[in-house]
Amino acid sequence: MLLKNLSQLTENQWRCTRHWIVVTAIAEGLMLLFNRYLAVIYLIIAVLFLAGFGLRVFNVYPGKREPPLLDSSAVAVALVFAYVADRLGASFTRFIVIFVSSLIILPHLIYIVSRRDM
Repeated sequence: MLLKNLSQLTENQWRCTRHWIVVTAIAEGLMLLFNRYLAVIYLIIAVLFLAGFGLRVFNVYPGKREPPLLDSSAVAVALVFAYVADRLGASFTRFIVIFVSSLIILPHLIYIVSRRDM
C-alpha cells in the first residue's frame, strides 16, 4: 500500500518528504563525523522534537497542524537510541545504530504519505 501511495503523492507531500530526507542525511553525516558523541547527538535530537511537541501542544507551532504524537514518538525513539549508543561505547556496532536511527522520523514520513491534504 505504501508503494502505491508513493506514486500518488501531491507536490506538497513530495516537498515535505524531500525536506525530511535532506535533514536526515545531514544528521546522519554529523553522526558519522562526530560518532564519539553519538549519545549527545541523540539527546539533542530528542530535545528538538520535544520542543516541537511543546509548540504543538500549546498550538503555537509555525507549520501545519499535526498530531503531537508524531513529535512525542520521535522523542521516545531518540531517547532509546541515545541509551543504546551510550551502552555500545566505542564498538563498531555504533555505525549500524547510526544508519538505523533514521527510524526516528518514520512516524513523520508515514503521516506525510498517508495524508492527502498535506
